[in-house]
Amino acid sequence: MPKLRICLLTDCYPPSIGGIESHVYGLALQLGRLGHDVDVVTHHLVSPAAGQQVAPANPAEPPTNVVVHRLEGLVARIHDADPMIDPRSIGKVQHLLATNGYDIVHGHSFGSVLALAGLRAARRLGLPTVITRHSMVLTLTQLSFVNRILLEGELWVAKKWIDGVIVVSEGAAQELAALDLPTYKIPSGVDGEHWRPDPGARKRIRDLLGYQEDDIVVGYLSRLVRSKGAMSLLRVAARIVRLLPDVRFLIIGDGPMRPWLERQIEELGLPTVVTLLGSRPWMETPHYLNAMDIFVFPSYREAFGLALVEAMACGIAPVARVNVGSREIIADGENGYLIDSDEELFQKVLELAQDEGLRKRIGVSARHSAQDKYSWKVITERTVEAYEEVIRRRLHG
Repeated sequence: MPKLRICLLTDCYPPSIGGIESHVYGLALQLGRLGHDVDVVTHHLVSPAAGQQVAPANPAEPPTNVVVHRLEGLVARIHDADPMIDPRSIGKVQHLLATNGYDIVHGHSFGSVLALAGLRAARRLGLPTVITRHSMVLTLTQLSFVNRILLEGELWVAKKWIDGVIVVSEGAAQELAALDLPTYKIPSGVDGEHWRPDPGARKRIRDLLGYQEDDIVVGYLSRLVRSKGAMSLLRVAARIVRLLPDVRFLIIGDGPMRPWLERQIEELGLPTVVTLLGSRPWMETPHYLNAMDIFVFPSYREAFGLALVEAMACGIAPVARVNVGSREIIADGENGYLIDSDEELFQKVLELAQDEGLRKRIGVSARHSAQDKYSWKVITERTVEAYEEVIRRRLHG
């Protein structure tokens, strides 16, 4: 495998917490371990907006051949995201691309001005370009003409500035079916050495949170936004505890829905049953996942679902709402359960809470499937193969 000089363009990078942040960090780390030179171009560290998840500490330092360039300039506040919108950043990105001799430029997300500005500059410099599409555009919660405009915008950008598109799921690929460009289906990865079953962490975190040894802990880890479905977990909790008083619910994450969830916990009489913990450092996430017996992923819309795979890698039995991402990750009844309503969520959580053997069997299967399909080594090697194909196509027309 020839050594490549790679530029990753992203608004999303630790210490901010999220699926794209974890993806870009994991990809950069593994590319560096494989011997490639990687520059991550992102914006400067900013103070978190209200409800934004930010890890108190950076993840482990990457190899010395992974360099992070943090650009100064204006950063917007859009919900819990912080995209860079400073026009001066365009010149800074152009300078980096023109002087650092990259073999390929890889942008992350069609919604990132920073990434798109870099891809446009790369195209003008004759550099091969790819973009990873981390999310879906077509949703039932948006007006159809809005969906159409957003999708047409992505298609226009891809045709003008991009040589290849990486998608994290088949559903994301189908939305771009009209695009006459090489499209590579490569999901996010997970580090099986970091996200793994850890009995010591399980006991430590459960003791810290005041859980008894026999308590069954149902967990959730995601941003607290409406589309992630945390309200479904509270409705289920109110029903479960009337039948199984030793079940506890652990919600990890932060976001604009937190005040509403806090009120609902009080109104439903769940303060002693539900722990709303807030966000936790990214590197500590596996410890908290290990404290759980069941992982609930009730998100309505996911192009992939990295938190789901991370929980599975820790050997936790998952229950996930059917969406584009979970449908490809979970084989229903084998390595987890797929549900399509709050009633089904209640039934499956109840079933798992009552059957320790079932939880363990599904947890073991979940761990194996996460290791087999989503190890960072496999994912990164496939990404490099996509890079090399895009480079060859650009060189040979």
